[in-house]
Amino acid sequence: MCHVVMSEYINEMSDLSLLMAISKGQRTALKELMDRYLDITSLTAYRILCDHADSMEVTKKVFINLWKTVLRYDYSMSVEQWLLMKVIGLSRRKLIWNNLSAFLNADQKLFVQSVPKVDDADDYVTTQAWEIFCRASFGLAPLQRVVYTLSELDSLSEHAVKVITGLSRNSLHFLFESAKKRVEEELGRFGKVAEYIPYVSFLKKVRDNQVDNEKLETEILYLCTKM
Repeated sequence: MCHVVMSEYINEMSDLSLLMAISKGQRTALKELMDRYLDITSLTAYRILCDHADSMEVTKKVFINLWKTVLRYDYSMSVEQWLLMKVIGLSRRKLIWNNLSAFLNADQKLFVQSVPKVDDADDYVTTQAWEIFCRASFGLAPLQRVVYTLSELDSLSEHAVKVITGLSRNSLHFLFESAKKRVEEELGRFGKVAEYIPYVSFLKKVRDNQVDNEKLETEILYLCTKM
């Protein structure tokens, strides 16, 4: 009974209260934050990286970093903004490393082949849209991929993207428009450039079908206990 009452109490705590509980070493508070934000964290990483293994690596590091550095948390940001800031930082470094490795190994692979999960019967169209997006993404600089993902696919406001990235409005506009142009060029190769808006709506349905949230949370909590 006590466990049930404690669970209900944790569920009703604000994000700020959960951060304070995490600072005292309460793993149940970290689990509650993951219940709230694991989906958006892992999905944003997946959209930026177009790869399951890489996005899982980034997601784990984000929450482990929160556990380790919560005493230095920037309270001027919401938890979601802070988590996404960490996602884009780690994802950018991952992209730079992947690009360097591909160059050194003369890897000619154009894009990572991913099989997404979708929420309706439009499996074929959505899968095709995802493959086109991944092709386009691998022709973008890391910051272009980040800004396009946050603005177009995560549908965050310009203010939120500015807070998360630390970029000016002009920089955001330039990065987004240049990324959008690259995506439209890739769509043009398939004769679909006029279908940009429905194309984006299909992209927003994509989910990483290999993610097991319960297993991922358990692994993160286990790694935190080792610190």
